[in-house]
Amino acid sequence: MAARPGELLLHPEVALLAQVSSTHPDLARGNGWEKTYSIITDQDLAIGAAIKKVFPETRHRLCLWHIRKKFPEKLAHVYHKRSTFKCEFKRCIRESPCIDIVEEEWKHLMKEYNLEGNEWFKGLYRIKESWIPIFNRSIFFAEVWALMPFFYSFVHSRTTLQEFVVKFEEVVDCHLEVEKRKGYESRHKTRILSIGSKLEHHAAFVYTRNVFGKFQDELRKINKFTKKRITRDGPSYAYQVSSWYDARDTFIVNVDLDSKVAKCDGQLFEFMGILWRHILVIFQEKGVVQIPDHFVLQLWTKDANKCIEVSDIGNNFDGQSTTSRILRRMHTQQQANILVDLAEELEEIYRFIVLELGQTHKLAIVMKTSLPTVSEVPRLILGDPHISQTKGRKKDGEKVSHNNRLKSGLEVSLNKSWKACHECGEHGHNSRTCKKKI
Repeated sequence: MAARPGELLLHPEVALLAQVSSTHPDLARGNGWEKTYSIITDQDLAIGAAIKKVFPETRHRLCLWHIRKKFPEKLAHVYHKRSTFKCEFKRCIRESPCIDIVEEEWKHLMKEYNLEGNEWFKGLYRIKESWIPIFNRSIFFAEVWALMPFFYSFVHSRTTLQEFVVKFEEVVDCHLEVEKRKGYESRHKTRILSIGSKLEHHAAFVYTRNVFGKFQDELRKINKFTKKRITRDGPSYAYQVSSWYDARDTFIVNVDLDSKVAKCDGQLFEFMGILWRHILVIFQEKGVVQIPDHFVLQLWTKDANKCIEVSDIGNNFDGQSTTSRILRRMHTQQQANILVDLAEELEEIYRFIVLELGQTHKLAIVMKTSLPTVSEVPRLILGDPHISQTKGRKKDGEKVSHNNRLKSGLEVSLNKSWKACHECGEHGHNSRTCKKKI
């Protein structure tokens, strides 16, 4: 899922965003950069310093994927295929309901796996507020996936600059196809309703398949919780919601039945944007049959992609010589989706759009035949940089010249002493093939 406005995944173009925000404020406002709530990057001191300078009011969080990628190197003795450390570590940072439990579980990990002397692991704990999810629940981060793993399936460390330009377009095209396929499946594939709740039915109607699965998992867990009313003031209630199996998983839920506004001190909705089990326990008890509108983020709905503003180039082409092929495709598809939505509403609108599209198609064919083709348009050819042929480091036991200069392979072969024939003393053959052998 791509980051929504107000949420950026950087690596490491912070300086570029700063330049865009200062020189093109309209573009920054259009993309939501003027009010960026959260930024996720890898662990880099330079990036962190730049973010503090450019976005002082923004919450900066480190990418958990990049941190865990270092575990096989830094914790090789405990982080391997059959190690139980993986499961315990994941449970500590992902499933702990409160900060106290995280700290308790972390101390247990250090003692159980003899990590008290591991400086890298202790360093992670010192910056725990910048990467463990529970310390950032007051800020919306969702589950934004990093683009780096996606890029790694197309490029590698030896990819040249010319190849990267081509691969970048492939990455974007592939990502768009994936999003289109997911959008189609969300709109047309039927969900499996296994709980029989009206909340489940409504979630299947509004959410994407992926988000519905997460919501359904939370709805299944409400039977594992008990509730206790603390206070009541008219339509406003305060409940203590606790797990049957873990008394530490206890939160206070305040709910107003008239406005359907609910707040849990666990702040899981604020962090993920999905109603969590603690609030769902109270909604189920009070007979709430639909997810209130203020709890449904447009980002997670089946029609989210229809509202994405790709670009405003359709309204103003002044000062633009050309636009990229990908941007033309994205913008045209966006405009087509708007027309499709209008055509579904009324028969008259449908007939008008089809008639006008037919005329537009004919004009486009005429323009295509009269305008120069892509091959006729001047293009800038970007070549690969010159690759120097290096000799590498001196191998163990390798001879060098008196001035410590490494010899090339040709020099070594020319100076190599060839063995002589034992029979005649000449070179170029051995005693078995010697013609002078008696």
